[in-house]
Amino acid sequence: MFLIFLILGRTISVIFIVLRYSIFSKCSNDVKLKLILQDLGGVFVKLGQIMAMRFDILPSKYAYTLWDLFDKEPPLSNEEVLSIFKRETGKDIKEVFEYLEESPIAVASFAQVYKATLNGNDVVIKIQKPGIKYYIKADLTFLKFIAFILDIIGVLKSITAREVIIQLEYWLKDEFDYRIEANNSQIIYKHIKEKHKLKNVFSPKIYWDYVTEKVLVQEFINGYSVNELILDIEKNKEKTEKYLEQNNINLKVAAEEFVVDIMRQYFVDGFFQADPHPANLFILPGNKIAWIDFG
Repeated sequence: MFLIFLILGRTISVIFIVLRYSIFSKCSNDVKLKLILQDLGGVFVKLGQIMAMRFDILPSKYAYTLWDLFDKEPPLSNEEVLSIFKRETGKDIKEVFEYLEESPIAVASFAQVYKATLNGNDVVIKIQKPGIKYYIKADLTFLKFIAFILDIIGVLKSITAREVIIQLEYWLKDEFDYRIEANNSQIIYKHIKEKHKLKNVFSPKIYWDYVTEKVLVQEFINGYSVNELILDIEKNKEKTEKYLEQNNINLKVAAEEFVVDIMRQYFVDGFFQADPHPANLFILPGNKIAWIDFG
């Protein structure tokens, strides 16, 4: 019964938010699209992230605007999010970590991420947003209904809209259990550190004492996310190029490092980063690279 009311509520929200920005907002159409997806959150943000990488489909203006959806959603209150850490681990977060930044360093579609210090090491704490599973179920049900209408109209030719939503639903299943992500990350980490002993490729170490279904603590990667890099080049090319030069970063060389390493993961190890969008890729000084987020 709760899910039925939630689906009804989300449907009303979708209609209201779309109408609000379509009729009453004076901003450009690309910004309207971003704000609509951002306000709807959840699955709609995921769809926006996918669209942001499709320069072959969207005009570049729209794609760059949607880029903000990767890790810049409006944050939930710390009280609301940090309470989940205690509920999951049985420990007060401020008693576990020597230092905890008050503001999240990233707000993703399903989680909020904080920087902290644990036993003298810089780490990040990824905490799943409260009640997100129910909202995702409601969104997917709504999108299946929309897909049904689109398939009747015949919008997509090669595949049905329903197939797209079912595939999205399948992808999302593992994302809600951070123990799966931690295990995937550990495998990649061991391949890099132990199996191949790579010097220019990094993946975060996992702190297993604080890994649960909804909490993940891992090493902090101090690098330049490709997401931020692309935006900075678009907004202030001269300043960004100066930073790259000072840190001995050649974008062509770094790009080749990413290509070579993903080929290594895929063809040599048979275990790879399956969601390499720009917010999950980092460039470090000296053309070193790092991978994060293995959900």
